[in-house]
Amino acid sequence: MFSYTAIGNASDIAAHLDRFQELAGANELITVHQAPTHEQRLLSLAVTSEWTHSARVST
Repeated sequence: MFSYTAIGNASDIAAHLDRFQELAGANELITVHQAPTHEQRLLSLAVTSEWTHSARVST
């Protein structure tokens, strides 16, 4: 469980996080955002934030 990667557009990443959360049986996830630039890391955080918000709204 320590090396899963979600790559793609926002909907791809959301689908991967949903599947992983179900597979792990987790009610929360810890993510690491590795990117070559600061701007790309911020984009990664923004995409994950959108998924987090939508996950909370749908429950």
